[in-house]
Amino acid sequence: MDVNSLQRALETSHSSVSQNLAILRARRLVTERREGRRVIYRLTNPELAGWLLRGIGFLEDNLDGAERMRSVVASVKGLWGKPEEPSAG
Repeated sequence: MDVNSLQRALETSHSSVSQNLAILRARRLVTERREGRRVIYRLTNPELAGWLLRGIGFLEDNLDGAERMRSVVASVKGLWGKPEEPSAG
């Protein structure tokens, strides 16, 4: 996904998404590729999504009424739970 798609899906600011992606890139957890002016990000190791989803499930069970966090968790689960699209290269 690109930054704008992530921003809409996570309902957060563009700068917040960009800052978090910079951290993930620095730790080599995501890679990027360019499609014209857009930069598309993906997990370096797609198996990481499953591990993260299990961790999110644990957190979700312990949220105690934090509806905003529940909404974000649901969004992430929906995004990461989708089958991966074939890479263009």
